[in-house]
Amino acid sequence: MGLLDFYRLRIWITLVLFFSFQSTYSQKKEHIITHISRLIDNAQYKPASKSVDSMIIVCSLNKDHLTLSRIYNLKGTICRELGELKNALHFFGLAIDLNIQLKDSNALSGCYTNMGTIYSELDENDNALKYYQKAIELVKNEKDLNTLTILYNNIGNIYKNNGQHHLSNHYLKKSLKIALTTKDSFLLAMVYHNIGNNMEGVNKYDSAIVLFNQSLRYLNKFDVGLGHVFNYEHLGISFNKLKNYKEGEKYLQKALEIAEQTQIKSELVGIYNALSYNYSARGDFRSAYKYQELHLKRREQEFQDNTQAALRKFEYDKDLKQQKEEQLREQKHKDEVNLAKLEAKNRTIFLFILALAFVIVLIFFVFRSNRQKNKANQIISKQKELVEQKNEEILSSINYAKRIQQTLLAHDDLLEKEITKLSFSNTKKGEKNYFVLYHPKDIVSGDFYWATSHEDRFYLAVCDSTGHGVPGAFMSLLNIGFLSEAINEKGIEKPSEVFNYVRKRLIENISKEGQQDGFDGILLCFDRSKTDGSMKITYAAANNAPVFIQKGELNGLPCDRMPVGMGVRRMDFQLYSIDGEAGDTIYLVTDGFGDQFDGPKGKKFMHRQLNELFLKIHQEGQEEQLKILKTTFEEWRGDHEQVDDVCIIGIRL
Repeated sequence: MGLLDFYRLRIWITLVLFFSFQSTYSQKKEHIITHISRLIDNAQYKPASKSVDSMIIVCSLNKDHLTLSRIYNLKGTICRELGELKNALHFFGLAIDLNIQLKDSNALSGCYTNMGTIYSELDENDNALKYYQKAIELVKNEKDLNTLTILYNNIGNIYKNNGQHHLSNHYLKKSLKIALTTKDSFLLAMVYHNIGNNMEGVNKYDSAIVLFNQSLRYLNKFDVGLGHVFNYEHLGISFNKLKNYKEGEKYLQKALEIAEQTQIKSELVGIYNALSYNYSARGDFRSAYKYQELHLKRREQEFQDNTQAALRKFEYDKDLKQQKEEQLREQKHKDEVNLAKLEAKNRTIFLFILALAFVIVLIFFVFRSNRQKNKANQIISKQKELVEQKNEEILSSINYAKRIQQTLLAHDDLLEKEITKLSFSNTKKGEKNYFVLYHPKDIVSGDFYWATSHEDRFYLAVCDSTGHGVPGAFMSLLNIGFLSEAINEKGIEKPSEVFNYVRKRLIENISKEGQQDGFDGILLCFDRSKTDGSMKITYAAANNAPVFIQKGELNGLPCDRMPVGMGVRRMDFQLYSIDGEAGDTIYLVTDGFGDQFDGPKGKKFMHRQLNELFLKIHQEGQEEQLKILKTTFEEWRGDHEQVDDVCIIGIRL
């Protein structure tokens, strides 16, 4: 086919599409836009997106910029609802360009507001503020007071989330002033609640309580819903902070009742946690435990829901891709049919000489295409070889990193030498009084176990660094280095002070821009100076605690609920102690075993079940315990992918 014929075919196809839409366009465009909006409201994004794409073509052909700007805005809304925020920015940007040309300030302010909201969701607050301010300038001229109230409120929330409470109060009060003028009850309730949140942020809980109650007074004009839950929940939290636990319980129970009645599950995690704190502070540990269990179950359910949502989106994208491929195949078939008709017509019109020339040109293009295809295949073959070579180099580098990491872990010779000294029990000749289960998820691991001997003390750490694979391995090397520096170079003796030192070094070196990298773990210190058949063990624990079995009973041990690194809490680590006796068993565990999903049902093994397994097998020999744990893990995992690194050390005194 000649180049001229190719362009003729493209023009013919475009005209067919144009006239098929043109016949109904002028009469039905408003109906179509209404239909698309209804689909979006009902979360039917797939058919809505298909209709929008068709309208974009029609509006472009008709040069209907006014309707096209509305369609771009709808497309941006669909992308936002599907979580495609970058695409949403693109289409809102196209709508803005058209509205600037059309000088439609009302539509333009709406687009600016949408852009600000998406940049806020992307945590690009400077861009969000820029577009909100642009929207404000337009809305002021239009005197749209309700929209102005919402814009000032949004800006106040951005500054509040950044911890800039003074600026946040400034904009929230401007929002409140306008809302009091319009007397819109819903907006007043919203602004009073957000100012109350701001007061919480600066620990002014008495003021926050007044503001939350004011918000409720306006909300009582509406059916109970999310706003009531927000206010009751934060009233309960504020009373908790003021140690008025009775009032705190009353409002938290109200929030819980409404959330359960109206199926507002998003706030259950916070309510359960606040109730657990309330009852714990009052000494009602049974109730505190109950709500903490509900808190953990809800968090786990949210994790599962998010996973399922991601899977549904994956299936949606997959279906969309298949649909586009099917459309391409259909279009290709139509093109082939149309091409055959065109060639048949040309054969009846053109003379034999022109037909022969067409065949010659066709042969030339086929020959050239085959030659280009062969060249492309050669390039692809070379690129494939290069990729395979790079993959081999990367794999070789990671395996070398594994060897480096293995050298920094506690050597078996050191463990056997030092842990054997800790044993009071009669151990069979040739049998160890400890075992190590180390099962990384990838070639290298974020989990690590490390030991050192210093004077009359033996230190043993089992820790879980941030991440796994190569990033986790880098963190583990850094963490091992700081632990060794604290004990062997600085001579720090107490495990709690070692963790304090390591946290300080981590924050100085890697947390300057707010990164929260570090590790959770346990550091034991065995004092070998006693000779009376007992063992003094001190330890520090970050978000993890040792499992201690004495005289056939599993004893719950405390830990500090904060990581070694940048975190929400920055208190000093506590020094805990254990009085060990002959026959006692200690297990040090990271969270990989308990967090593993089983193959058929997709449930976690859970740490409670792991503790029950420890209690069941603790009297067995160390090799037998190791064998049972490995078998249990593999049978539980089945065909499911390993979700995290696994590390367990067991010691019998």
